[in-house]
Amino acid sequence: MRPATEATVGGDFGDVSVAAEGTQTRFLRSAGRFVVEAADRDGVYRTFPVMSVIGTAPLEQYVLEYPGGRGQIPTVAWDVDSQRWFSIHGDEAIAPTDPLHWTGRLQNWNGQCAECHATNLKKGYSAATDTYATTYSEAGVGCEACHGRGSRHVAHARSGTLKSATGLEIDFGKPATWTMDTSRGIARLQSTPNQYRQVDACGRCHSRRTAQSDDYVHGRPLLDTHRPALIEAPLYYPDGQIRDEVFEWGSFLQSRMYAAGVECTDCHEPHSAVLKATGDALCARCHTPTVFAVPAHHHHPEAVACVDCHMPETVYMAIDPRRDHGFHVPRPDLTVRHAIPNACAACHPTEPPTRLSAAIERWYPEGRQRGPHFADAFADGDVNALLAVAQDESQAGIVRASAWNAMRGRFDDSAQLDALREALRDDDALVRFGALQAIDGLPGELTLQMAAPLLNDSVKNVRIDAARLVAPHEARLPAESRTSLRSVIDQLIAAETYNTDRGSGHLNLGNFHASVGDYAQAERSYLAGLRVEPTSVALPLNLADLHRRLGDDASALTLLEALRDRAPDEPVVAEALALTLVRLERYDDAIAALDEGIANAPDADRLKYLRKLAVQDRGVRD
Repeated sequence: MRPATEATVGGDFGDVSVAAEGTQTRFLRSAGRFVVEAADRDGVYRTFPVMSVIGTAPLEQYVLEYPGGRGQIPTVAWDVDSQRWFSIHGDEAIAPTDPLHWTGRLQNWNGQCAECHATNLKKGYSAATDTYATTYSEAGVGCEACHGRGSRHVAHARSGTLKSATGLEIDFGKPATWTMDTSRGIARLQSTPNQYRQVDACGRCHSRRTAQSDDYVHGRPLLDTHRPALIEAPLYYPDGQIRDEVFEWGSFLQSRMYAAGVECTDCHEPHSAVLKATGDALCARCHTPTVFAVPAHHHHPEAVACVDCHMPETVYMAIDPRRDHGFHVPRPDLTVRHAIPNACAACHPTEPPTRLSAAIERWYPEGRQRGPHFADAFADGDVNALLAVAQDESQAGIVRASAWNAMRGRFDDSAQLDALREALRDDDALVRFGALQAIDGLPGELTLQMAAPLLNDSVKNVRIDAARLVAPHEARLPAESRTSLRSVIDQLIAAETYNTDRGSGHLNLGNFHASVGDYAQAERSYLAGLRVEPTSVALPLNLADLHRRLGDDASALTLLEALRDRAPDEPVVAEALALTLVRLERYDDAIAALDEGIANAPDADRLKYLRKLAVQDRGVRD
């Protein structure tokens, strides 16, 4: 990120009008500034000054000064290579009521972009006025973004006592030492791994996560300051490949590279943001070319780039290809079973996946692709299969955590519960974090037994989720545990309040207040969220459910009918509406609501199941 100047703006601001997303966007100069004329949320065209530029390649985006201290980012961006304006949404029309409209919260610079594009960001959001007073110490990623405050480092330099990283808040240590294992053609780590601190530091921006405070603590685990996403749809495919825009952290943690001790700076130069070598030469630093860059390994007569098989690309923002950092082996068999993309199809798009799978089996009769894959458990959702993945210590921590998360509340016997208890004591905080998600839905006594000990966990997000589970049962806790709980609840409230510039922050607060029986505060939170993000689906759904709890199905119905009109393709809305109509004994209307939901979402099997039950209850034949 840098200020918008003649030297930094690459886009054509020569009074150019661009037709995209069902509207016109005009780029020009006025009074010595770069400005953009665009349709505001009310459809009226207004002119907004460009505040700063984000990105250098393959695209530039422009942050516009918007009322309320906001920076908003138009979704029409500049293609640096082709020297043209384009929409990151392609040909799709984006209405002002769409959450993806450029004036919406998803395109807000203060809350969505600034933390990773500025150093020492203070978001400065006021929920009372719905305005920002955002500050930062340095545009772009400066030294202190990764290393923390540099004041002591400067003091050492001025006193002449500076030694390497003296005085920095976080020292990432010496580079790892690797030696080649000539028998395998793969390098082995010789030094003590220091990757965990570095990978989590990079993960602050290179992960799909939610920030919970301005006060980032350098050197602490990512889970202490941010809430990262686990492997689940629609963010990832069942085999852990990237799907939505999840960046690199979540896939890298799955990789055999990470398990072997590889850290980000083994491949990336952190201070220039370039790779340490180009093409296969980068891989050859640890993988002997005479073993791997040969037809005996890749089975292609022509040269094949390592990354094309092991780091397939996904294109985001229409023109931005990014490589998966899971370093997976190609598994066309998973395409056959679960319609998961495979790297082979990128070069062989017309080949049936069965033929691709057969070729892999023929080429690698003893290869790792022959073994089971956690994708089967994630795709099928079988509890016992998920449990096997969750307990398999050879799996990456994020995979085990994700398996526990997928088992949420689905336990059939005491052996499964014993395994969950063990996971809550795992050395890996990410596994404990995932295991806590699995507790949700268990009876109160079990919830207390399992979650209460983690109120004193060393990692904040583990403590917070323990408090989320324990708080509804506070009256059954001993006095000393209640003191711990109240302290962690304060941390929980602070973390969610930080994000009340988004509807999700209000949603989480509302859900928490509802869980502890504070229905009045829950309703206030939901309504505040709708004022901030009126396009939200989750907020009115949860508010309607709150009315249900209070016995006010009429109010719930009013909310759900309005939501149905606004979001007709959401199966969960049709389900909630139909169940509300059933409680109001409007059975024919409930069936009609399910029919409409199925028509709008033909793959919604649960709606079909509910309709079948409703018809049977009415004694009517289809």
